[in-house]
Amino acid sequence: MNEILERLDKRIETCQLSALYEILKLHQGNLDDHQKTMFQNQIQRYEEIQIASMKLKEQFDEEFRYKEMIKNLKAKMVRQQERMEYVLENIPKHIGNELKQHTLPKDAVAEKGKNIPRKVTSSKPMSINVPYVNIKEFDSIPKYMIKGKMTREKLNEYIQDLNSLIHDKQKILTTPVGKMNALQRQKYWDHKDAELDNLRNTFYFTEKDIQTWDLKVFKLDSMGRSVLNILRSLKRFREVRGNNHLRFVLLLNE
Repeated sequence: MNEILERLDKRIETCQLSALYEILKLHQGNLDDHQKTMFQNQIQRYEEIQIASMKLKEQFDEEFRYKEMIKNLKAKMVRQQERMEYVLENIPKHIGNELKQHTLPKDAVAEKGKNIPRKVTSSKPMSINVPYVNIKEFDSIPKYMIKGKMTREKLNEYIQDLNSLIHDKQKILTTPVGKMNALQRQKYWDHKDAELDNLRNTFYFTEKDIQTWDLKVFKLDSMGRSVLNILRSLKRFREVRGNNHLRFVLLLNE
């Protein structure tokens, strides 16, 4: 494009020089009216050509700027597409099909990272569940904790199973005892048997819960215990032992 404009400028410059040469020759002689008119027309013609050349160059420059803008935009779109493809490839299967968030009264929830009873500030319920593990968290897990072919997707399947247990247990704990069936009452009294004074305003599940609940993938085998160790290291819960019970006390956000 620049070469075309340069050639065009050279041709116009050559024409201008040629015209000036002719003008000088004509200027040496006397011109009649007809010759003067032709002379003026030639000058006007070359001026128009020069103006048209400048406009054409401006159009070419503008077109070049637009092409650069389009080129940069395409590069940004490619980078954005690559990011979106990476995100899509790393979305766990459980996303979009997660359990509904279930609730307990807010006064039954401990402060984040603590298990100390706090004052009731509102009766508004809040959700209780174990948060899923994101990519950054999974990459931070020490390698010695990851058993077998444990992936982030598999780890989140275990969490989904735990959230199923938590949902069922929440439902039992918020059901009046008189409306419970025999199995629910047994699980309710098992929970009360494992309760400690300093855990009354917290939510927890026990090893016995994992053993007796009907879970899809979570078993207390080597893989299951590895998952519990990982979740403890990621501050999803803390362990509290005592009275022949191992409790997993959730560390919940307010």
